[in-house]
Amino acid sequence: MSWSTLKGDRIYFKPLERSILDDLHKYVSDEDVSRFIGWPLTKSLEESETYLNKLFYNEKNKTHEYASIMLGEKHIGTIMLFNFNHDAKNVEIGYVLSKDYWHKGYTGEAVTLLMDYLKDHTDTHKVYARVVNTNVGSSKVLENYGFKLEGYQVDQYFIENKYYDALHYGYII
Repeated sequence: MSWSTLKGDRIYFKPLERSILDDLHKYVSDEDVSRFIGWPLTKSLEESETYLNKLFYNEKNKTHEYASIMLGEKHIGTIMLFNFNHDAKNVEIGYVLSKDYWHKGYTGEAVTLLMDYLKDHTDTHKVYARVVNTNVGSSKVLENYGFKLEGYQVDQYFIENKYYDALHYGYII
């Protein structure tokens, strides 16, 4: 079983497909979402398609693994594993949801699905995440699962001409 096909109570994961472009564009072009993630805001559907192609490129080169977070037939976000350290058995987790689905528990369910899979089906030792310090919601999701704040980096992110600190969370499996 691949983690990109996990099923939860309300959501499920599905491998990325080109058919998600319109839904993906909704959040990669949203200023409120962008300020928490740190990527350049896309300004057109074509720029969002270029971003999606970058995700496919990353998967092909095995630097990242992605899954669509699905609610019914709707792509509502993306969850990913990246920065693999195979010797230390560590990996970074990341996720992003369309603003329409914030504060409804979907991110927590997605993190729980992936973390439980990593605990039960892999030899992963540690999962970590980096969060923009103003992203209180993401910090709460991680803390609710049991991630511990391990430290921070000053002025790590430069978003919309302003510096932000990065909070570092870790979870030893």
